[in-house]
Amino acid sequence: MRILVTTRLLLALTWRMPSAKALLSRACRNQSRRASHVSVTWRWGSPAVAAQPTRLRSIPSASSQTRLKQSRSATSELTVAREHLGNLFAGRNFLFTTRKNIREYEWGECGAFVLIVSTLRLTQARRQTTEDLFESILDLSEEKAGPLELSTIVVMETQTKKDIGKNAKLYDLHDGQQRLATLCLLLAALRDYFHRAGVVEEARIAQNMIYPPMRRREDVARVELNGTKDNLFRSILSNKMDSVNTLSPTERKALPIDQQLLLNAYDYFTYRLDELKDHGRVIEFFDNLKDDVFLLVGVTSDTKMARNIVMGQGKGKNREPVDELKGIVCFNSIDDETEQDNLLQEWNQLCNDQSRDRISNACMLLAQLEMPQRRLRKHGEIDFFEDYMTLYCRGGLDGRHFYEKELKPTVSLLERLEGDSFSFSEDAGQVKVLPSATFLYAATKIQTAKDVALPLVFLIGEYTKASELEVRKSMINYLAELEKLALWMMLAKPKPKDRRQRCLEAIKYVQDRSAQGSNPFMLQNEEIDVIKQRLRTGEYGKGAPSRVGKAVLERLNEFELANKNQAELTPFHKTLQLEHVLPQKWQNVKYWSERWNDDDANTWLNRLGNLALLNQKVNAKVSNGSFDLKRKEYMSPYPLTQLITGYSDWSPKEVEGNHSRIIDLAIKVWKL
Repeated sequence: MRILVTTRLLLALTWRMPSAKALLSRACRNQSRRASHVSVTWRWGSPAVAAQPTRLRSIPSASSQTRLKQSRSATSELTVAREHLGNLFAGRNFLFTTRKNIREYEWGECGAFVLIVSTLRLTQARRQTTEDLFESILDLSEEKAGPLELSTIVVMETQTKKDIGKNAKLYDLHDGQQRLATLCLLLAALRDYFHRAGVVEEARIAQNMIYPPMRRREDVARVELNGTKDNLFRSILSNKMDSVNTLSPTERKALPIDQQLLLNAYDYFTYRLDELKDHGRVIEFFDNLKDDVFLLVGVTSDTKMARNIVMGQGKGKNREPVDELKGIVCFNSIDDETEQDNLLQEWNQLCNDQSRDRISNACMLLAQLEMPQRRLRKHGEIDFFEDYMTLYCRGGLDGRHFYEKELKPTVSLLERLEGDSFSFSEDAGQVKVLPSATFLYAATKIQTAKDVALPLVFLIGEYTKASELEVRKSMINYLAELEKLALWMMLAKPKPKDRRQRCLEAIKYVQDRSAQGSNPFMLQNEEIDVIKQRLRTGEYGKGAPSRVGKAVLERLNEFELANKNQAELTPFHKTLQLEHVLPQKWQNVKYWSERWNDDDANTWLNRLGNLALLNQKVNAKVSNGSFDLKRKEYMSPYPLTQLITGYSDWSPKEVEGNHSRIIDLAIKVWKL
């Protein structure tokens, strides 16, 4: 059946529509709406009907710095076919590998299925157990209500160095690992049942479905899992269970959870088949599995389309960006399969040791530093990084080199910044003002200043690599100026395009030290005026601005501590909160209602002069109490909080005086 698919349908494929079957059916009913359309052949059941690919125009990259020469095909292709399991698992036309699918096996006996959809009684089910699959196949015999649909799998043809046969095809499995692996386990259980029952022909058919033979060619499993769990999976599929059957219960519990789930699923299917106690029923069950269980197979020509289809169906939500980045580095950028597995294990260990978000951030920062003129679009992180790795590997480098020389050092740097353990104390006597890595890192977490992360990572990277004192001093001075620039961005809220351009110009200015022209680190007089005005009149006690207020007060307290040669604020940083001296619910307390009116409270409640840094527990304790109660608890490690204890009262007059003192200190710290 040949149909025309509209652009609207294509977008629906990638954005939250239930299945390709429903989409194509809708397209059939709406052929009269033919805007910009592409052709697809819907192959319904019979493999004899040739499938025509869907050709989609890809939007070229907007990079003004480097254009990737044919890094991706000019067109993307999507072939969709509905296949029954007997056809899908026949011969070597469809072999699947999940080496690049880094999601672990999750189903098991009581584990949740993902998108098991039955046309019988599971139509609305989203997460079901292996029991539902087994019972649904049994229902095919009893209810005669039609075939069992196991939803869509998304694959992309790939190459292998193994001799699998001239006409054999191997596909990367982007979506469907859980379903296909579990179906293989069910077929292995059926094969072993038939062996025990002496039903030789059915046992041979089941074995050939999961381990398709070919003369003078390497043995190959229908589905290849990634990592060490493939050894166990392959043992089950190849009927080499001796090492598995000898495992004691204690040894089984010691296996990784994904391998335990593989064994649990196989054991469950074995138990259920034995429970039927009727060879005829099991043979009928097997026939129904081959002939009446269908999957929708979407074959894509590139990973971008595969990723969009998977995410568009509402799947992949438990798959974080770091998982996609891992696949690009460990598999796409390395040829040797042994090295791929080794690097994958090291990456997984790095994820265990570090924050997964920190690793993602490191990858994206490195990519942006290498491609500064390329705009990183929302939801475009994976494609952006993929293009970066393509460029990175063109010089003869590979994923291993990137991991060792780029990623690990950057992750370590971000860890130190995030943990407030990075300082410039060793060069304290060489410069007049030491920058605050804590403040700069806090700025990267504020929306209007997040682009500061690029020059921050660049400058600190140059500082840590430098052996010459003059170079280190130069980087420290740049970082001190970057502090002021970050403060301006936090308060002035420039347009995203402008702040990004300013940060890129700052990096270029440092790289080309002989460059002439204005220094992008230096603020103009009108920009300094904006900072002063926003500090004096801005409200930073609630909502998003409170993050700015907290960062500013922490920096000022850090400066005061440094002047007194005291310790940094690290022990309290994680539980640090903004305290309103005049509480937000001041009307409910007699002390405050006697001294404050609505106009004065509206003016000063959320300004810096009424805010103080407190530990979370202390903040909760004083809450809406009177000033006498609060003052007793303000003897904290924070100098500016301690100074409040010097006041005997807290009226608008005292707040205004404290506010002026804070502003004067800010002008001193940042030399405004």
